[in-house]
Amino acid sequence: MTVLQKLLSGPEPFKMLQEHLSKSMECVELVQPMLAAAIEGNQEELKKLAHRAFELEHEADLLKNRIRDNLPRETFITSIPP
Repeated sequence: MTVLQKLLSGPEPFKMLQEHLSKSMECVELVQPMLAAAIEGNQEELKKLAHRAFELEHEADLLKNRIRDNLPRETFITSIPP
């Protein structure tokens, strides 16, 4: 089986990449409201938004790990820890 066949035989790698990108973009979209809350001195809103950004980043990290777990190891020049 070729590397490409192994890559494409896993659980929809491109769907997982899209999910990861979506989570990452949700996190990026929080930057402007976080800055606005900081400038306004609205600590409660800033804290709420920062917590949401932390949650989204964690969800994106879980997706990244699932992607890595489903890629063939020989497709990388550098090693990926198990």
